[in-house]
Amino acid sequence: MKRTVQRPWGHKRKGGWVIRTSDIIDSLKKGEAVQFDKVTVGSKNLIQLLRLLPGEYCQISANGRLEFETVQLVSRKGKDSQLKAGYIRPKHYWHWFGIHEGAWLKPYMKVNPVILKPRKI
Repeated sequence: MKRTVQRPWGHKRKGGWVIRTSDIIDSLKKGEAVQFDKVTVGSKNLIQLLRLLPGEYCQISANGRLEFETVQLVSRKGKDSQLKAGYIRPKHYWHWFGIHEGAWLKPYMKVNPVILKPRKI
């Protein structure tokens, strides 16, 4: 088993990471399974699910299972007329799904996992 560490750019938000969906898909293509915060799932079916998500960004977190949620990038004016950006839950086309530990993996299967460790922008 050869482990591969992928470090896509992301922002921390509410106990998870906001990462561009296309960056996650590119990282998942490099292995047969993905591991994020000690939760491991198969990557082939996960890629198909991520392609169905609307929007450009998604929040990924691990709370006993792997959770994905769509988020939207918004900008606003702060004090001293500086532009600030943040992420919110969209009003339309909001999606969330969770995947349990070991989904799409067989117990006897030896896989090459991709470890997701996002880095801050």
